Amino acid sequence: MELKTCTKGPYSYRLWKRESAVPGPVAVLLPEPGETAEALEKKAELFLDDAFQRQYGCSLLLPEDGEALSTWKGAAALRSVLFELENTQAADPCRMYLIGGGNAWAVGSRFPRRFAAVIAVGGRADPYAARNLKFTPVWAFGREGAEAEDRKVPASPKHTAAALRACGSRCVRYTGVEGDQCLWQKALGEKAVTDWLFAQTKKNQFEVTYLQPGVFKIDDYFTSSAYLVCGTEKALLIDTGMGEGDLPALVHSLTPLPVEVAITHPHRDHMAQAEKFSRVWFHEGDIGRLEEYQRQMESFFGDQGPSAPAKDQLLPLRDGSKIDLGGGVVIEAVEFGGHTPNSVVFIDGYHKSVYTGDAIGSGYLALMICTTKEWKQVISHYRENLRRFQKHLPELQEYAWLGGHYIQENGCDVERQEDYLSGTSEYFLPLSGTVVCDMEALCEKLLSGEISEQELMNDPGHYCTFGSAGMTFRFTDL
Repeated sequence: MELKTCTKGPYSYRLWKRESAVPGPVAVLLPEPGETAEALEKKAELFLDDAFQRQYGCSLLLPEDGEALSTWKGAAALRSVLFELENTQAADPCRMYLIGGGNAWAVGSRFPRRFAAVIAVGGRADPYAARNLKFTPVWAFGREGAEAEDRKVPASPKHTAAALRACGSRCVRYTGVEGDQCLWQKALGEKAVTDWLFAQTKKNQFEVTYLQPGVFKIDDYFTSSAYLVCGTEKALLIDTGMGEGDLPALVHSLTPLPVEVAITHPHRDHMAQAEKFSRVWFHEGDIGRLEEYQRQMESFFGDQGPSAPAKDQLLPLRDGSKIDLGGGVVIEAVEFGGHTPNSVVFIDGYHKSVYTGDAIGSGYLALMICTTKEWKQVISHYRENLRRFQKHLPELQEYAWLGGHYIQENGCDVERQEDYLSGTSEYFLPLSGTVVCDMEALCEKLLSGEISEQELMNDPGHYCTFGSAGMTFRFTDL
C-alpha cells in the first residue's frame, strides 16, 4: 500500500486513504522529534497490513516533521489537514485517532475535541495542559522505574495519567511496561488495544462542566449544550443535545433527583434523546407539529433520526409557564419565536441564569429557516419577539446567558473554536442583552430595505450583521 505525499504550507504528510464510498476512521500516527521517515513507516506497517485493514478499515495520516508538531503552528497545520479530509468525505469526523509519544500529548492537549481517542506511547507531557483531555479517552503506555516516579515537568506518562484522573477524567488508562519490552509493541501489538481504539467515537462522548451549585453544562460531539438545573425536589434538563451516549445514565450520575426535560425548540440537535425521559415540557404550539419537524430534520441530516417523545410524555408550555423544582428554584418559560416559530427561553432567577437555546444564536450566528417567500414574515415575527423580550433585560443584567451551542462564544469557525486552550483565540462574543437589542436592529434593517433583499440573496451564506448580532438564512426552496 503506497503512502501519498501531500503538503500544508511548509509541512509535509504522507497519506493512505481507504477505498470506501462512506467516510471512515482515520489513524494519525505522529513521529517524535528527530524520528526518521523510515522508522515511522516501520510503525505504520501494522495499520497498512491487509488483515488489519479488513478488520478496522482506517485511513492513515503520517506527519513528517516531529519537531514542528510540538509547536502551535505545526499542530494547527495538522488540524487543518484533518478538516480538509473531513470536507472531502474521506474521514469520519467522529472517528479520528491520535497515536504517538510526547507529540500525541502535545497535539491532543491543544485539540482534544478533534480526536475520539489518544494512544500515548511513552514521551513526556505538560500535565497541566494534558488535563484538556479530561473527556477524551486516553490510553497511555510508559516505562516503569525511576523515570516514572520523578517529579519533573514535562511529566512521565504515569504521572500525566494521574493528572487526568485528579481533574476528574474517567476515561484514562495507564499501562506500565517493565524491563526491555518494546513500548510500541505493547501498545499496538495487542488486539485488545486496537479494539479499544477503534471502538471509540465522539458521538458517544459528553463533556460535563460544573457551572455553579445546582447547574451543570453538558456538551456533545455536535457542540450542542444542554443544562441540568437542580432544585430540592426535582431537576430539569434543558435540552438533550444530539449525542448518542447514555445521557439518562450521565444525568442520574450528576443528581439523585427525578429529572424532567424542557425543550427550547424542536430541532434534533436539541432534543435527540428527549424520548428517553418520562416527562418532557414542550411549547404547546409545537406539540402537534412534531412530525413536521421530524421530516424537516431528516432533510437536514439525511437520515431518519431518533423518535420524538410520545404524546403521553409531553407537558405543554406557554409564555409565562413556571416549572417549580423545589427550594425556591423556579424556571420561567418565555416565548421567543424566530429561529423556530415557538422557540422558548428559560429564566432561572434562583441561579441568575437564562438558558437561550438558539433563540439569539451565538450572536455571531442566528439561523433562520424558511422559504425565499417567507423570510420577511419570519423576520417580522422575530422582531416582535425581540422587542417583547427586552422588557426582561433590566432583571437579566447580572445573569449568566447560556446558549444552546456554548462554544460558539469563540465564533462559528470550527477550526478555531479550541484555540482558547492554547491562548491563541482572537474572538469572543458572550450572549447578552446587547445581542438582543442589536438583533432587533438587524431585523429592522432587513425589513426597511437598508439591507436589501438582493444583498441578502447574493451573499453565499445569506449572512448579514449589525453590531454584536449576526443572522444567516437557510432557504428551503433553494
